[in-house]
Amino acid sequence: MTFAILLIIILGVLAWMLWPGRRPRSYSTPVILATVIPIALLAIAAVIFQLLHNTGGMAGVSDISNTIFVIGLGLIGAAILILAGSIIARRGEVARDIGFGLCIAVALCAMEFAVLEGLAGV
Repeated sequence: MTFAILLIIILGVLAWMLWPGRRPRSYSTPVILATVIPIALLAIAAVIFQLLHNTGGMAGVSDISNTIFVIGLGLIGAAILILAGSIIARRGEVARDIGFGLCIAVALCAMEFAVLEGLAGV
């Protein structure tokens, strides 16, 4: 529980620092959405597969939902590499938008992990 509180505080501070601003550029919204939407869809799919696994009468974590969760973590890793590339290319606004999207994605991934573990009964 202490780790979750620390993660929420860190993500809140990072999201506040990386906030796109009052007038986001024309590319800010698509960059943020391109970072968040695939991970959100994978999180929804993982929870659905875990619910289907539970209704089948089986206890434990579903292999399919576990694989989907790991793919989501891989997408977060890929977004971090793209963030590093945009920093190296000196695209500050794009890097800021990707970082803001990553804050949302990591928070979503942490919530997904908690929901999957709760559904699995672990």
